[in-house]
Amino acid sequence: MASAAVPDARYGADGVYCSLCPPAPVVSDLGLSLTDPLLRHADACPSALTLADAAPGGRTLTFAELCSTDLTTAVTLSSRAGVRPVDAILILAPNSVLYPLCFFAITALGTVSTTANPDYTPREITKQVSDARAKLVITVSTLVPKIAGLRLPVILLDDDAKAAASSLPPDATVTLYTNLIAGVKETEYRRPPIKQSDTAALLSTPPSRSGVAPSSTGALPITPFDMSARHCQLAPRAQRI
Repeated sequence: MASAAVPDARYGADGVYCSLCPPAPVVSDLGLSLTDPLLRHADACPSALTLADAAPGGRTLTFAELCSTDLTTAVTLSSRAGVRPVDAILILAPNSVLYPLCFFAITALGTVSTTANPDYTPREITKQVSDARAKLVITVSTLVPKIAGLRLPVILLDDDAKAAASSLPPDATVTLYTNLIAGVKETEYRRPPIKQSDTAALLSTPPSRSGVAPSSTGALPITPFDMSARHCQLAPRAQRI
């Protein structure tokens, strides 16, 4: 006689997969932004290393340096690049210290970021920009040819403006990141009202390369609550929000 099947503890009665880990407390502060936990870490351990480029001799940032540069970048995006909370910004760049720094700066403004894979084709990037209604592109000179047809203002994370200009229309607006933040102080930052239900990022669904669906199928909104809840799941209990 066959024995009765033992229910899998990972699944609830409704068939939904459930983690065997204990529930993590989620954020209760409805006005918490994604940069708030970062600022708390900077206060608690300012000299601790938080980001490092993998390349030999690459740039490193402590929590204090990250927060300072993050807020400075947020100030310049608003005051010099004209970014508003209702705008979306495309980040198209390889992994580097400046990538998460720019992402956090965008969220510090209450603005929306949308990130694209550098391997995307110009057509796929154009579709994502259209879905997200992006108003500005943050990228590197080697990827400028992929966004040349967008006719959007560009912020270059590297300093090769000459190479970038060769791929852009003569009237294109190109700003070097180093020039953008020059002379600006983090104390000029003013935290905007932010709600946990706001859209913080728009993630594009990966395009199909099979020929069935020639482009991505839209942009998935991610809220500060979504990211803060994930932080609570991953962070050690002592460091949870």
